[in-house]
Amino acid sequence: MNSEQKIVVIGTSHIAKESIHEIKRVFLEQKPDVVCVELDKPRLIALLQKSPRAGMFETIRAVGLTGFFFSLLGDWAEKKLGKIVGVRPGEDMVEAAKLAIINKVKLALVDQDVRITLRRINKELTLREKLRFVKEIIKGLIFRKPVFEFDLTKVPKKELIKKMIIHLEKNYPSLYKTLVVERNEYMAKKIKKILEIKENQKVLVVVGAGHKEGLEELLKIKR
Repeated sequence: MNSEQKIVVIGTSHIAKESIHEIKRVFLEQKPDVVCVELDKPRLIALLQKSPRAGMFETIRAVGLTGFFFSLLGDWAEKKLGKIVGVRPGEDMVEAAKLAIINKVKLALVDQDVRITLRRINKELTLREKLRFVKEIIKGLIFRKPVFEFDLTKVPKKELIKKMIIHLEKNYPSLYKTLVVERNEYMAKKIKKILEIKENQKVLVVVGAGHKEGLEELLKIKR
């Protein structure tokens, strides 16, 4: 990275109003030349247009049965939690994208195509991980004993994020590999290409909090 280039990474919660306020604050403060967001084109369009989900059989054909159910469960959980805090899931990424578009700043969608990620989950997730996942879901929803508890209106603290990542890596190595490691590497490569295009750029990167530390390491950003 050129010594004159400045890159700032914001780690967000996809359902926290705090994240939306933080994105606005940093954008106005940094006045970036490029805004990179943890989205691919289909997801951005779906969020901006509030597009309905594709048909069940079409989705299963595209990403596999496990990938479909994982996507379905993730969407359901985010919507349920989003209703509790009054924030539409993904509003943080939408805010970052809108700020770039309105202010005529270059917008870069740096995440891997979600269909590829879901296909990878469908291929890699083991039976043991599936059973453990179901067990944790039951404990959290029926017995009200989630693995982690935190304020949904705020981004989890750095220490808690680290514990969550360690838990994922230990108990769900396939998910950790496909959701965290592979996507961090993909996003880092795309961001590095952006940095190579032009010198003296200010780049703002908006990603989920679980990606922040890994991306900063890959991009060699001093914290």
